[in-house]
Amino acid sequence: MNISDTIISEQKYSGMWVEVKDTEPQRAILYIHGGGFVIGSPKSHHELMSRLAVSANAKALGLDYRRAPENTFPAPIEDIMRAYRWMLESDIEPKQIVIAGNSCGGGLSIATLISIRDEGLLQPACAACLSPWSDLECAGESMK
Repeated sequence: MNISDTIISEQKYSGMWVEVKDTEPQRAILYIHGGGFVIGSPKSHHELMSRLAVSANAKALGLDYRRAPENTFPAPIEDIMRAYRWMLESDIEPKQIVIAGNSCGGGLSIATLISIRDEGLLQPACAACLSPWSDLECAGESMK
């Protein structure tokens, strides 16, 4: 497995590209890490992002979104949406993009899909939510 990392730092967000040798050049994963909205980073989720990139034959952009308590909602969604728009502007076709995340990153993936719909942007190919934290009140039936 040949994996290279590229740290990106844009004006409004930063992240890490994980690229696997011989990947499909236009296939990309926008990865949103877990960490209860307060911890975690692309570095802490590097292994998982690498495995996803290899499995999907895609490059993965791990986004270092703004976290609480310094930043309140909807800061993470704004960062993720900015990254998604940047991917579209970089000529990555929506049908070649997967939005993925674990735990709170899975919940943020779902929230991002709703924001993409509400803004009238083209939807990504799919989302992969790994054990998503989608019930922030912890009041759903699954909690009983």
